[in-house]
Amino acid sequence: MYSRTLQIVVGVHVLTLAVCTYIAAIEIESILVTGFICSATGFMVGAMASVAKKRVLAFAGFLTPILAVTLFILEAFILNLGPDKAALPFCIVFIANQVIATVVMLVQMYVDLESEGAQIWRLTIRMLLLLTVSFSVFFAIAKYLLQRDHNVMMWTALGLLGLTFVGLSLVLFTAFSKSRDETGNGVNN
Repeated sequence: MYSRTLQIVVGVHVLTLAVCTYIAAIEIESILVTGFICSATGFMVGAMASVAKKRVLAFAGFLTPILAVTLFILEAFILNLGPDKAALPFCIVFIANQVIATVVMLVQMYVDLESEGAQIWRLTIRMLLLLTVSFSVFFAIAKYLLQRDHNVMMWTALGLLGLTFVGLSLVLFTAFSKSRDETGNGVNN
């Protein structure tokens, strides 16, 4: 059974990955701190998913710390680019990692919810309202963030942050609706 704790840790990791990538895109030098934070949450996801025998989630979770350690070793012993030259390529690698991890983890969370009996592919008025609210909240935040100049990395990271926010909103809504239907508080059609 897919534990709620694992779902929470996966959600925290995906959100942390999106926020840290955006922060690193704004201030590229912060990648040492943001990379460590993402690696820690990724390791937690990987370890918990391994115990729960969720190979796909374990792979996606361990991907971040493995990339971070690999890039650190490459920089320390082979590349020797220095902080100024290494930060941008490392940020690009972490954006690619975020795309893979976010899509894999959100899809896996949906598949696990479906295997627990949730009807995830049913489009309802409530789901449409949730999507509207999620997009509205994200674009309100994005409007505030766009008051400063954005380069390509920042635009990409902001778009991925939006994907993450809306995707997590749908997963949370689906999980909440499923638990509400199980307790008998939902409307049965």
